[in-house]
Amino acid sequence: MHFNQYWAYHAVGAVIDTVGPGRVELSTIRRLRQGLALIPEDSDRARTLRAVLARVDYGAA
Repeated sequence: MHFNQYWAYHAVGAVIDTVGPGRVELSTIRRLRQGLALIPEDSDRARTLRAVLARVDYGAA
């Protein structure tokens, strides 16, 4: 499951790069943030998800 999550976060990042961060629904961002709270802080999954969320945050600025 961890392997799948890791690559799913990469896929989400690729979609955000394609459609643009401004087109990501707030509900999706909320779910990603909730998911981040459920995984170990120092894991590759957390690092990948934080990078994805940073792209959304940067795009909203």
